[in-house]
Amino acid sequence: MEITEIGSQTYARRWVRYEIVRSIRRGNRIIGIHINSIPDRKKAVKPLGRNPFMYLGLRYSLDGTQVAVREWNGTKWVVYADSPGWTLETRCSEERRGKTVQLSKKYKVYNWTADDGYANFAKWVGV
Repeated sequence: MEITEIGSQTYARRWVRYEIVRSIRRGNRIIGIHINSIPDRKKAVKPLGRNPFMYLGLRYSLDGTQVAVREWNGTKWVVYADSPGWTLETRCSEERRGKTVQLSKKYKVYNWTADDGYANFAKWVGV
């Protein structure tokens, strides 16, 4: 299980993206949790950060046997330099072949405060 804590600049951090991609490759379940809504010791909260899953995508080969990682550069999907992609153990579905699927379409993101993480965390992680 990979839990990505989403703060103000998480989406832009290279190594956060790298760990997300490595977790996907390992077959881990993945969720994101916005933590900026948790009040600090002065009771202040920061605005929610951007969802890092919106900036990564998986590009499936036409035959459905390979996946390549893409990242959004603000204008278009480009090759993600830190991972060359990999061969899938089983072919992907027909509707994904030849397409880039944004990770935000595959992985859920919760807000610790608004979604009552204290009460619901076990459900989120499937315990």
